[in-house]
Amino acid sequence: MRHLLITYLLCHLLVGAANAKDSDAEFLRQMPTNSDRICVGISAVGETLLQNNADTQAEMVTVDALAKKIFDGLSNESSIVYPAAISISGKVTAVKDSAALAALSTRVADLYKRVTKAAWKTTTGRKRLHAARKAIIRTKQELLSILNADPDQTVLFCCFGWRRFPDGSYRETNHAILLSKQSDDTIFVYDPNDPGEPADCKLIDHHTGLKAKWTCAFRKTGQVTEQKYSIVHGKKFFRIARGLTNPLTSQRELAR
Repeated sequence: MRHLLITYLLCHLLVGAANAKDSDAEFLRQMPTNSDRICVGISAVGETLLQNNADTQAEMVTVDALAKKIFDGLSNESSIVYPAAISISGKVTAVKDSAALAALSTRVADLYKRVTKAAWKTTTGRKRLHAARKAIIRTKQELLSILNADPDQTVLFCCFGWRRFPDGSYRETNHAILLSKQSDDTIFVYDPNDPGEPADCKLIDHHTGLKAKWTCAFRKTGQVTEQKYSIVHGKKFFRIARGLTNPLTSQRELAR
């Protein structure tokens, strides 16, 4: 629908004049565009490398080794230190080079898909995944507490809701994004379907929990879509899904 495209363009003009973290956006524009359901990988790699914990003295590792480290980091609280370069099929590549970002994103996503597929095959795994999906953010204050606790205030969230297409059709989707808090408490979405383009995030109070709504380009299709999702803190989702924390653990403990 035409009004979606107009809204999208207006939001980008406003965001460009707002207090967006330009360096974050510039880096995230090098990320691959979401395809074949690699949004978890893209968001996880983006969140990790934005923390700028590169160790120039660290020994180079393979792309698979760093991808495994990033994937494991989704469910633990320790920050990830990574080398300045990695090996991809024997070729030395800067870790923030677009080729490295694409390779890391795909491999992290593959690990996530493999673990999730195995979990769905067991009763315990299914219960954990259902519990993780229900651990949604309830209030804006809860969301701000999580973002404020992060060193760069840019955090991965898992999303469950719908996407509306220009023809008016709706599609239920699961997704992964980065939310980034600015100094004035404005929140932007970095959606893997539109890498590096900060989208203004509208927060909606609802009796089922906080909803996040934004408009962005849909991959490289030329379409602009509107999203409305319930959101779960990524760390909490993955810890519950992997049985590392009780679903009833307080939000205060998880936001520390």
